[in-house]
Amino acid sequence: MGANVETLEAVESQPADAHVRCFSRLKAPAISFLVGEEKSMNWEKATQIAYEIGKSKLAEERMDLFRKAAEYARIRVDWQLSSAGERPGMDENRRRLHDAFIGACDDMGRVMEAEGEDASWRVELGADRKEIGDFACYIHLILGLVAR
Repeated sequence: MGANVETLEAVESQPADAHVRCFSRLKAPAISFLVGEEKSMNWEKATQIAYEIGKSKLAEERMDLFRKAAEYARIRVDWQLSSAGERPGMDENRRRLHDAFIGACDDMGRVMEAEGEDASWRVELGADRKEIGDFACYIHLILGLVAR
């Protein structure tokens, strides 16, 4: 837990342009065999949306969105690695974290728009829960790669 907090604090202390550099320098990994080609959310779309969020000067909202993405992605992986008997006990918390991440995306888009920033990424992200959940997992992946 301490390592995760330190990593997030290190990311939080970076200016917005550092997040832009993080998301813009990453190249697409060969993971299509894992997620399938039929998915709308892919590496390119996820990194482009993350890049737009990373450009925002709204550090507090950006970090809230990143934290909620990481929380949701962690429980999604835990759920995947759990037995069929363990999953029902995890469902409520997983749904709550998913809702919190979707809310953070909505809040970030609204506040960016209110501050005169480009929030077109929120329309691009869409309203499909699975797609937004996949986006959280991409953010988690990106933050993990940047932290090395």
